[in-house]
Amino acid sequence: MKVREEASNFLWSAGTAAEPALQKGIKSSDAEVAWRAREILSNLKYGIRPDTPEEVRQLIKQYRDGDNEVRQNIFIKLLETGDKASGALLAIIISERNEALRRNLLNQMGMRVNEIISDLIIQGNWADAEKILESVLDGANDPTSRNDALFCMLVVDLAPKLEKRDRKKEADKIFSKAFDFYQTICADHPQLASCHNNLAWMAVVCQREMEQALTHAQKAVETVPNNPAFLDTLAEIRFQRKEIKEAVELMKKCVQLAPKAGYFRKQLKRFESGDLAAKRPDEDEAFWEGK
Repeated sequence: MKVREEASNFLWSAGTAAEPALQKGIKSSDAEVAWRAREILSNLKYGIRPDTPEEVRQLIKQYRDGDNEVRQNIFIKLLETGDKASGALLAIIISERNEALRRNLLNQMGMRVNEIISDLIIQGNWADAEKILESVLDGANDPTSRNDALFCMLVVDLAPKLEKRDRKKEADKIFSKAFDFYQTICADHPQLASCHNNLAWMAVVCQREMEQALTHAQKAVETVPNNPAFLDTLAEIRFQRKEIKEAVELMKKCVQLAPKAGYFRKQLKRFESGDLAAKRPDEDEAFWEGK
């Protein structure tokens, strides 16, 4: 019994790498071996590992046995446990067969979705990453949706990370997917300034499709002339095109429109230096400073 227990824990700890052996195990003529294999596969499917805290295990079991309403409520509780349930959250999202429920769960996760997709792609797991991404973007061409903005932030964060790892082809792949997506949204909703801006910002940060970036940034500003975020995008593109004077004038307007936003003051200083190699200010730290 002890030997079998140790063998089970070894396979369980191995995670997905042990799945081929476990699949063979469930066909075993030995009832106990088959039962152990099924139990481990079920645990792995829902992200339960030997070191998963008991609190999280109990919540996952409730999720596994519940209907859609119960599952949604339990998912919220799992989110509240923080990093302790990270593996379980990913496993649940990937394994959930009800597409409408999966979209609801992803919406509840907010920005954590981007962390999951980014981690999967960095690991080379494109199949699961794209499965989640498709769920996130389903219906994102609705003008009331903010999932398109999540996609922009994902690409802006992920493409440079891939390039630093000498994985340019993968960076091109995620950018192209996003670029095509935004082109379609902008064509379907030509007056949706935020999508034009998201496409332009993504392009200039990723240093791709710069002519298209300029066109869409101009469209965003034309549609909503006094939005400092849209003006910032256009200014960044002008700066990258070495049109320093135009970039400075646009950024001065941003500062006038949002005088308490430290990000714009830092951008203005950067543009006035004319140093194209100067690092762009951290939006998370400075953009909403004092607002």
